[in-house]
Amino acid sequence: MAEERRRSKYLHKVLLIILKYTPITIAIIDILHTILSYLDIPAELLSFFGGISILSLIFLYSASYVFQCRELHRIPLHYVVCSNLIGLYDTYVGIPCSDKQLLCLYLIITGIFIIIYTKYAIANKKTIKTNNR
Repeated sequence: MAEERRRSKYLHKVLLIILKYTPITIAIIDILHTILSYLDIPAELLSFFGGISILSLIFLYSASYVFQCRELHRIPLHYVVCSNLIGLYDTYVGIPCSDKQLLCLYLIITGIFIIIYTKYAIANKKTIKTNNR
């Protein structure tokens, strides 16, 4: 009984660590894939490891709420959704711009999400320092 409880706590901690770092890893892989695709460098391996489906996003979003993760951990997921929506729109409707302009759009969106992420990270650090005093 005690062994099962200890294993359960250990697996719970492992799951929380995975949930904490998976969104940022997926976002970084998405950025790299976008840049490499623009440069015509094959990135199938990145797609294999970091490609994400709608069902995976739904799971990550729901798990982040179930385990009460902070908004900071959902920002990379928001980025991936935004990036995928732009890609989907460009694939099926078409965005009338060159590849270079589309890359610039992706990089601008990436910059915006980095700024938002940094803002939340700084606010989170201030909150932790205030609570520890």
